[in-house]
Amino acid sequence: METLEATAATAAGNVTRRRVRFSREMSLYLARGLLVYGFVAFFILEVVWGTILTVRATEKYNLDFLIILPVLLWTLGESLSYTIPISLLFASGLLAGRIRADRELLACQSFGISPAQLLMAIAFIGGLFTVISYEVNQRWVPNFRDQTRNNMRSFMMDQLPHLGEGFNLTFRMRPYILWIHHHDGPRLEGIFLTIVPGRNEESSPVSMDVFESVDTATYPFYLFAERAYIGRRHENETDYKIRFEGVTIFVNDELVADGSARFIQRGYMSSWEWSIPVASSDRGPKELDRGALAEAIPRSKAAWDRAEPGSDKARILRRNYLRLASETHRRWAVALTCLMFPLTAFAIGLAINTMNRLLPFFVSCTAVPAIFFFAEVWTKSQTKKGDVIPWATPYLGNALLLVLLIFLMWKLAQGPKESSWWNRGKAAIECWRRRRNSS
Repeated sequence: METLEATAATAAGNVTRRRVRFSREMSLYLARGLLVYGFVAFFILEVVWGTILTVRATEKYNLDFLIILPVLLWTLGESLSYTIPISLLFASGLLAGRIRADRELLACQSFGISPAQLLMAIAFIGGLFTVISYEVNQRWVPNFRDQTRNNMRSFMMDQLPHLGEGFNLTFRMRPYILWIHHHDGPRLEGIFLTIVPGRNEESSPVSMDVFESVDTATYPFYLFAERAYIGRRHENETDYKIRFEGVTIFVNDELVADGSARFIQRGYMSSWEWSIPVASSDRGPKELDRGALAEAIPRSKAAWDRAEPGSDKARILRRNYLRLASETHRRWAVALTCLMFPLTAFAIGLAINTMNRLLPFFVSCTAVPAIFFFAEVWTKSQTKKGDVIPWATPYLGNALLLVLLIFLMWKLAQGPKESSWWNRGKAAIECWRRRRNSS
């Protein structure tokens, strides 16, 4: 009798003190599922993004898909910094919903495999892609962005003589804006050409009906031509030659005088040939690769130190320095989303007690990007104002996701509480149903 009681007590103690196990097979199973779902999601995202770009380009410029394909490849490469973490996010949500619906999570818990052990496989894959994404963001994505901007302009200018007839084309080749009212092959009609000072992206050309009312404080120089003929650009040339006819040139007097008088000077020409630079040398922080960014940061800091303290120039140089200094940390923050997105999405899927496969996917794919990109938008606005801590502010989105992840893992480690208000409510409803059925 005493032997049976001791055996029962030992068995009860083993049940209450279940040993936490690590299953290599389960980790490989989760890693394989995450990779499969991730590659499928990545392929779908790239196809959808490429389709959107193709439709927009073909509608705007009347181009065939095979013509726009070379530029499209650069644009798809530019989007890698966000398609990789979002693919892992989708994959984690689908994987968590599947193991929850198929009761695989319950089987793991019965064998002593904790949710923290399941997250190790997700963390390994996420950490691997974090390193890959950081290298991509440092080496290739900046060049993809720069090539997309410059190649798109030069490509469209090269294709312009072959587009056929059309209306209202705009080409932004910083600092120049070229607006064409009507084009038919190499022959152009109603051309508006202006220079946008600085980095003013909001300025836009006006139609030829109201071009005389242009504010010269915004456009210090602009040109209107009745007709123009576009020439062929050779491979070794960086500029594009356009021959204008019936030219009227408008110049703000500040460009040719001391600025004491503000009026418009006009010049008339029967014809004029001008070379428009296609490639832009004005590269922002996102278009700088690792080496160029490392050279630009100390140069910007030195320019800020040389400026007079408290002056407008010093404030501008300070904002430029903070933008450059924050860019390196921003790339690390974007790369870390390859780790935080799948971990948080998987933890959300484990915390949702449902048999619906898609519910964890929809909840995680709604909550995780909303938290991160809300912080990203706020960080971008603060960076433009110059109110940013370069080594801390870019990581705000990842920090919020980390707090959510820790909270979810704490709730999962506690397990279901029988005395919680939710379980007490369910028990009260079930008792009421039994009494009603018995009566």
